Amino acid sequence: NKKKQKEDRTKLHMYRETKTNETNITTPAGIKTVTNHSDEAVQRAYLTGKIYSSESKSQTSSSSGQTTDQTTLTTLNNEAVFKVNGFSNKKALGFIPVSFAKTVFVSATNGKIIRTDETFFSKLLETISF
Repeated sequence: NKKKQKEDRTKLHMYRETKTNETNITTPAGIKTVTNHSDEAVQRAYLTGKIYSSESKSQTSSSSGQTTDQTTLTTLNNEAVFKVNGFSNKKALGFIPVSFAKTVFVSATNGKIIRTDETFFSKLLETISF
């Protein structure tokens, strides 16, 4: 029985503690110290190969040339995460440019990838793309 992960749609308040130079966020569960920042979350998503760009490169997709608001600080199962939006740009059958929109959730506290969201059709099409 796989437990569904719930994403809260609220944006969290982030602030820097001047005395300690720590970044803290206010979550429904209380104040948490963040060791990762949005630029590190984006870099982690790129390094793992989950996404390659914040812009769609597809000429045939309805999202051609589309860019995304790349990161949002939110919660997923009461854990502070950065929601990183991006695209995996590949070539279907080796020659047709396609872009797959993905959302990667990166932990704000330890930098691990928590979850990657993409449509079933994107997953299927990506299996025949490289």
